Amino acid sequence: MKNPLRNFLTRLIWDKKLRAKEFKIVFISRGSPGDIEVISSKQIVSVGKTGFEYITSRGERKYIPFHRIREIREEDTGKKVFSKEKSIYNFKV
Repeated sequence: MKNPLRNFLTRLIWDKKLRAKEFKIVFISRGSPGDIEVISSKQIVSVGKTGFEYITSRGERKYIPFHRIREIREEDTGKKVFSKEKSIYNFKV
């Protein structure tokens, strides 16, 4: 079975059109204020079968499972391409 979220995150790394844009990824991060963290799509370094890895502001690598992602939105317009809460799956950007 294909995972559209995984495919989109992979495109953020490899698709030149998407790399030119910046997306904000909102996910559950225990210990962060409100247990929520927001990162730039430009921080993603790899996408695996069950999650993605990104570089923190301190230069550390961190792994986030897909099920923790709550929202993905375009930085400049605020348009949501994914929202777990509102069942938005608009990956055709």
